[in-house]
Amino acid sequence: MGKRRILFAAASAMCLLLTACGSTEIKVNDYLTTEVGGYDGDGSIGWNVSLDQLVEDNHEAFGLKDGYSMWDYQAVLEKLHDSLSADFDKSTGLSNGETVKFKWDTSNIEKLESEYKIKLVTEDVDIKVSGLQEAIEINPFDKIKIQYSGTAPDGLAVVDNSALTDLPETVQFSIAPKEGLRNGDTIKVTVSDASVSNLADKGYRLTETEKTYTVEGLQSYLMSLNELPADASKKMESHGQDLLKSEIASYWDNPSDLDSITLLGNYLLTTKEGMPNPNSILVYVYEIKTQDFSYYSYVEYSDIMLLNDGTCSFNLANAEQPYGSVSFGVWGVAFEHDGLRYIGYADLDTLFNEVVTQRIGVYDYKSTVS
Repeated sequence: MGKRRILFAAASAMCLLLTACGSTEIKVNDYLTTEVGGYDGDGSIGWNVSLDQLVEDNHEAFGLKDGYSMWDYQAVLEKLHDSLSADFDKSTGLSNGETVKFKWDTSNIEKLESEYKIKLVTEDVDIKVSGLQEAIEINPFDKIKIQYSGTAPDGLAVVDNSALTDLPETVQFSIAPKEGLRNGDTIKVTVSDASVSNLADKGYRLTETEKTYTVEGLQSYLMSLNELPADASKKMESHGQDLLKSEIASYWDNPSDLDSITLLGNYLLTTKEGMPNPNSILVYVYEIKTQDFSYYSYVEYSDIMLLNDGTCSFNLANAEQPYGSVSFGVWGVAFEHDGLRYIGYADLDTLFNEVVTQRIGVYDYKSTVS
C-alpha cells in the first residue's frame, strides 16, 4: 500500500513545548491514529494525522492569529500535508498478533520548520495487529467439475461451477490450455485474481486458487494399434475377408482356385500434428493364395473412434478396397498373371506405396505387416 492517510478526526491533547530558541515543539504522534480492517490473514492497516486538530492546537505557532482567515488556515494545512509522510513496512496480508513498523519520512520537515516557529517531533512505532475478524475458509475446487467435450486431439475443457453456491459471488476460473486437448494432457485451472480479492473483502479465504487436472474421458481417434479392442479388430478382419471372398466370387472364372486369404498385419495411418480434420485409417493387409501363386489386397476402415467407455466405434459399411476392373482388360488396381486377371497387387511393395507412401504428406503410419 502506498503512503496514504485515513481521513477521520481524532481529538488529542495539545502538546506545546517551547524550545530554547523559541520554537514550539509539536509531537506529531499525539495526532496520529491507525486503523486495521479486513480479515485475519488478509488484513490491512492505514494511518491518519489529524491535521485540523494539530493546526487548531498550535495555530499561533503557524502564524495564525485569533480570527484567522480560512484561506490562511487551508494554506497551512496544505503545507503540512505535503511535508508529513510515513508508511508501514507491511500494510496488507496481515494477521492478528503480527507486528508492523510505522516509520516517518522526515525529509520534507526541515523546510516547514524553517518557515514557521515549530519543531515537529516524530517517533517511529511498532504496532501489534489485533481485532481482525476470522475469515471463512473454503476450497472452491471441492465443488467444481471439469467437463471435456469434442474429440482428441481437439478436445475442449470447461469449468462447471454450478454447485459452488455457498459464496457471495460467482467465482471466475481460467483454464490453460483449454483447447486442442487429448487424453493424458495436463491442464491448470486458476481462480481469477479479481475473485480472490473480492471474496477476501467479503470475509472468505480460498484455501486453494489453482489446481492441475489430467484430461480424461475424451473420445479419440485410434492413434495406436495397441489401443484397438481385440473384438473390434476381429470384426473388421473377418469383414475384410468376407469382402474379398465376395469379390473373388464375382470376378474369378473358377473361385474354387482360392487356396487361402491370410491377414499379414495392419497399417495405421494417423493425421500428422497440426493438420486439419484429424482422422485415423486402419488398413488390413491380406495375402491371397491361389493354387499356383499369391497376390495382395487390403480393406481399410476410417474414422475409428475410441469412446470414453472403453469401447470402439466404427462403420463396416464404410470399408474401402482397391478399385479396379478386369471385365474389359485390366484397369485401375488390377494385373494379369498367366492369362488371368486379378484385382489387387502383384507385390507388397506396390501396395505399400499406394496405401502409405502416397499419403505420407498428411499421415504418419505404424505397421505390423510382416
